Amino acid sequence: MNTDFRGLWLLAGAWAAAYFTLPAWVLWCSLALLVLLMALLLRARHDQAHSAPWFTGPMILLLGLIAVSVLGLTNPPCQLPAGNEQQRRAMVSFQDPASAQGGASAAGPAQIQRYWNQGRWVQCQVPVYLSVEYGLPAHAGEFEVILDLDAAQAGSFDWWARAASEPKVRSWVEPTAADFLKQRFVLSLGQLPDNAQALLPGMLYGDRSGQDEALGDAMKTSGLSHLTAVSGSNIALVAAIVLVLLRLFSIPRAPSAILMIGVVGLFTWFVGPDPSVLRASLMGSIAVISVLLGRGQGSLGILCLTGTVLLVADRSLGAEPAFALSVLATLGIIMLAPALTEIFAQFLPSWLAELTAICCAAQFTCLPVIIALNSNFSLYSLPTNLLVAPLLPLITSVGMVCLLLCTPLPGFSGVLIWVPGLLAEAIGKVAHFASGLPGAARPWPEGLGGIILAVMLAVVLCTLLIVGRETEKLRVRQVALGVLGAILVCVLALVLPATLFYREKVPPQWNIAMCDVGQGDTFVINLGDARGWLIDTGPPDSGLLACLDRLGIQSLSKVFITHTHNDHFGGVEELENSGVQIDERLVSTGFDRQLWPGA
Repeated sequence: MNTDFRGLWLLAGAWAAAYFTLPAWVLWCSLALLVLLMALLLRARHDQAHSAPWFTGPMILLLGLIAVSVLGLTNPPCQLPAGNEQQRRAMVSFQDPASAQGGASAAGPAQIQRYWNQGRWVQCQVPVYLSVEYGLPAHAGEFEVILDLDAAQAGSFDWWARAASEPKVRSWVEPTAADFLKQRFVLSLGQLPDNAQALLPGMLYGDRSGQDEALGDAMKTSGLSHLTAVSGSNIALVAAIVLVLLRLFSIPRAPSAILMIGVVGLFTWFVGPDPSVLRASLMGSIAVISVLLGRGQGSLGILCLTGTVLLVADRSLGAEPAFALSVLATLGIIMLAPALTEIFAQFLPSWLAELTAICCAAQFTCLPVIIALNSNFSLYSLPTNLLVAPLLPLITSVGMVCLLLCTPLPGFSGVLIWVPGLLAEAIGKVAHFASGLPGAARPWPEGLGGIILAVMLAVVLCTLLIVGRETEKLRVRQVALGVLGAILVCVLALVLPATLFYREKVPPQWNIAMCDVGQGDTFVINLGDARGWLIDTGPPDSGLLACLDRLGIQSLSKVFITHTHNDHFGGVEELENSGVQIDERLVSTGFDRQLWPGA
């Protein structure tokens, strides 16, 4: 073996202790086992003096587990009184102040600061996912509200919360210099196409508030949603730009390292303390120190140390999907990308082989988390990521320059912003196109069984890849890679059945059909002779016309619209411009007829 995997034991122990609430007897047994293994270190050695004992890995795992568990016992989390469903008066604040920017509604991770119980306020910080339909004033901080609470089964928050009363703001959040800079940057995007305006803030500093539902769904379905979450690639690119500037001015190594760590910290402050940003910034800082000390080759060890430190500092990250995706994607790239590059380089150009290997490695390791969140996976994620990957460095580098210059040089920034703007618009077009292809989002078995299947598949694939590359025995390598190829062929045979791109014609004897329009509803009633009734249209670009064509409907005697929400009314304009004959248009009470083009 050429790679030192001992850091994985430490990370696994820390993560297990952070994710699960271990009973006291398990902790005591772990401590006793650790003492026993440490006692074995005192025995007479018969192997080489520099070699590690066979039980080094389990001992490191126990160290990580005990460290995080003991910290959890000394700082027990605050909890609401028992009950899976309850209603409480509470003082709440959003974790991201941008969630409260004066909109008609707000939603996102929040924290209960204190709650009312038995005639008094109880100081207790409880993470929740909060939805407020009443709207909040801009820069609202802490506010008092009646909450409807439902216990969350898993995740980084304990409760689903919904505001059952109008919020009363008790404190305000003063905007920072970073907030003003972000506002100026958003204003500078006003002349760009819609996709560019929505995507650029997310691609540069993780702000997805400008994305509408259709674009957000398209990015998820096409496997490109990770582009609008700041991760290690953003920080690596920023650090690389700073490094080039430092080299141009011949700054010595030690001051350069200090300046690079300072720039990474400043970027983290500007973006916000998201789990992926914290992981990437801390890992980057440790990597800079490692290079300074002459130990710059331990990427896996640096990642494991970074993850463990973050879990010790905040054990709630153990159940945070963003943290899991960030760590697992980086882990896959470090451990699997070299082996996959060697395989793909046999039939692809070297640059394409490396890019394909990185995309595949990240998807292999992240598969269980993706399935746990969505119960499906994106069929076109790999080709879309390969298509847009060459655009990302230019978008990030030029976009950051525009972000810094939008205040001192707004004219120059307004012209230069078209470079990343047009590229971001192209990514949005790719996302919409890919999400509309047949079978874009493939189903996966739901529930615990589906998650276990995804974990088993990911573990087997990763193990075979690592063994196939790390082993020094040629026969073992051949068997491992052969089994890997057989598994991939079987998986593709299940994922890409012949019926994916071919669908049998719908028989004419149907009565009612429900079109798959994603978020929303569309019902079609068959009247015979290629005529029908339509109830709602679904959102824009939802595939309504393709569904009508497949059902053989050429004219609609009646079109009913229940209400004007985008997921029920959004496809009306597309329907009106399609040439399908519409005889009668019916709407619910209070509907503004001016909203319906052609009515």
